[in-house]
Amino acid sequence: MSSSQRKIGEFREIEKLIEETEVPQSNGRTKPIIEFSARIYAIDKNDKQVKLTIVRRGLTKNAINVNYTTVNGVAKRDQHFLFKSKSLQFVANEAKRDIYIDLIQGDDWRINHVFYVHLKVEDQSKGDKTKLGNCANARILFVRENYSFDGLPTIEFTKNNYLVTESIGWMRVCVTKSYTGCLPNGVSINFDTQDGSADAYSDYMPIKNGQLIFNDQEYQKYIDIQILNEGKDVKDQTFTLEIKRVHDPNFSIGAKCKTTITIVPDNKMLKNVMNIHRLLGHYLKKMSPGQQSWREQILNAVSVNAGDLTNATICDCITHALAFPWKFTFAFIPPPSLMNGYPSFIFALVVIGFLTAIVGDLASIFGCMVGIKDSVTAITLVALGTSMPDTFASKFAAENDDSADNAIGNVTGSNSVNVFLGLGVSWVVAAIYWAFKGEEFRVESGDLSFSVAIFMGFSIIFLMILTLRRRLSLFGRAELGGPAVPRIACSILFCSFWIGYIFLSIWNSMT
Repeated sequence: MSSSQRKIGEFREIEKLIEETEVPQSNGRTKPIIEFSARIYAIDKNDKQVKLTIVRRGLTKNAINVNYTTVNGVAKRDQHFLFKSKSLQFVANEAKRDIYIDLIQGDDWRINHVFYVHLKVEDQSKGDKTKLGNCANARILFVRENYSFDGLPTIEFTKNNYLVTESIGWMRVCVTKSYTGCLPNGVSINFDTQDGSADAYSDYMPIKNGQLIFNDQEYQKYIDIQILNEGKDVKDQTFTLEIKRVHDPNFSIGAKCKTTITIVPDNKMLKNVMNIHRLLGHYLKKMSPGQQSWREQILNAVSVNAGDLTNATICDCITHALAFPWKFTFAFIPPPSLMNGYPSFIFALVVIGFLTAIVGDLASIFGCMVGIKDSVTAITLVALGTSMPDTFASKFAAENDDSADNAIGNVTGSNSVNVFLGLGVSWVVAAIYWAFKGEEFRVESGDLSFSVAIFMGFSIIFLMILTLRRRLSLFGRAELGGPAVPRIACSILFCSFWIGYIFLSIWNSMT
């Protein structure tokens, strides 16, 4: 097959993909549809059931039968929820019906545990063309509440911007309510569209003082906006949708109070998809872990932001300068792609041990020069140097994981290795060495008992605060994150624990 024929084939496949993707959205208003009132429904571990609402839009003069079925996600049937598959009938002119799914209470629920409810149209009367809408599959999600700086739950857009084609017909903007509790009376918001380079009534149908109501456990809802097709290719055009008011003093408008909708010509969208299609394989290969060569490792180590200077920031340059000796040293370790990564693993352990020994010796020499005891040097310079990788690992886990388990578990696991394995192996080797020489192996405790007592005292307070953070809404019922003021206060308090531990240990050793 020639390159031109292959290009035409790819073009047709992508055109078909775009067409299939747009059909449900385009039919969202011109034809009768049936779907859930929200994309996501939020629950917490104390809920006994979740209430979902099925809505019917368009012509409703005919009766129609629909079926809904629960489907496993991360949350499993009979462990987190009770399976349910049931049919119901919408009579003529009936536009809404509530359904209930029973939940299993317990401690098995975790953040971002989710299961689904699928909707399906069954028997239809002759001539009835009701179709499923975009929200025919609802998600029931166990989420963490997010709060604004003043400690109130927020309502905001899910995304800052949307990209649509001019022939899409209807586009959908999602709005999220961070509060997970049930709202029997609901909470409503008002929103408006505002012209940018796109003109109202020419490029889209404007909405003034529109209203969206969150009822019961609805967590993420949607706003439909009609996009008008001029039938001619023009440059990209934009308009904005903004939340103007929340009709409840217990809620505040979130940071994403405005979203931008960009309308692009159909041919330009097709070109964008073609470019993504061509570059996808290249970038997937580039992003695959463990595929770098030795040369690429060294180039990335000596370059700021791995060679991506366009997107490099001042912070990237500073951290590169500080970390350059270590990055350059580790760049000569065999890449993971060689021999299934075994040489990389072995050499990495050797280099880590070598650097640890150097850091310990340099810290001891520095302490000797400035008159600091070895015990003080050990809990300050050496401990800080060996704990920095763990600190960044916990930071990375906190930013990317769904829960705080890995961020906190990494600290306890690292300390367990340092105490049990680090001390255990070294003491066993020392005991064997002195036993062969026929001498007694004895190490005086020194100031260890005082430091351990201080450490245990601060640890007990830390665990109490962690327990309170999990249980109190003041902290957002989470070990990490939550409202801004309590979050910052806890961070300062925990840092002061470390400073206090260092200060008291130094004071005890000097007195």
